[in-house]
Amino acid sequence: MKLDIPTLKAAIAKKGYKWFDDQPNLIAVRSALNVPDIFNDIMSVIWKQRPMPNGLTASQKQEWLNLNLFTGKTGKPLKVDGDFGSNSQHAYAQYEAVLGKERIIMGVITTEPGIAYQKKLLNKDGCWVMMPAQMINGYKSGYHQNKKDHRCLQSFGKIFGMRDNDLDGIAGNDSDAAAAKWVEGYTVGANIHGSQKAGITAKIGPWSAGCQVYNNWTDKENMMNIIDSYKGVNNGWVTYTLIEEKDLA
Repeated sequence: MKLDIPTLKAAIAKKGYKWFDDQPNLIAVRSALNVPDIFNDIMSVIWKQRPMPNGLTASQKQEWLNLNLFTGKTGKPLKVDGDFGSNSQHAYAQYEAVLGKERIIMGVITTEPGIAYQKKLLNKDGCWVMMPAQMINGYKSGYHQNKKDHRCLQSFGKIFGMRDNDLDGIAGNDSDAAAAKWVEGYTVGANIHGSQKAGITAKIGPWSAGCQVYNNWTDKENMMNIIDSYKGVNNGWVTYTLIEEKDLA
């Protein structure tokens, strides 16, 4: 699937959804390839680069550049040492080149639960499956399962989905759009979080019982860095949009 800013903007417009200029656009695309227990969906974060605050020390500038995903000449985060040398200047030049422009980062996720919890239900009504929709103010920054080392987006607002209870290991195949409904996110706990911290997680397995889960911890952290940099906007609320691959056509 082709994913870039113009393609995603066109898909959002075609759906009649809102595009945000003052906060990040968090957009997941559910793959048309239905392979159970495999991470094969894409999460995109698109935001307009804001200016660096005035009055920062050299070390604070390095920290800010790191949090905004600018890197040194080696492609790695800057060492925060107060020495604003050629490596830091390289990162600063990246920042200047995109100031006021839209940026995008992407990561591989699952938008569907793993087989483990589709066959061993945690809720008698079925396993939660997020369904395509734009969930305005559906999420806020927090911690997954209250673990302070696992930043995530918690489903505190209204989210859209359904319960799958047929135990066949294929998420949502027994329903149509009429089966999905809006619920208070905190009653479901369908967070957007990470999987294992080291390496790439190959299978969804028990990592998702309905949550939207990254297969790479660094990609999840990069998303959270951008989201958290906007905590002062919209009282910290985050909108999550889930579309399907066919919506990109």
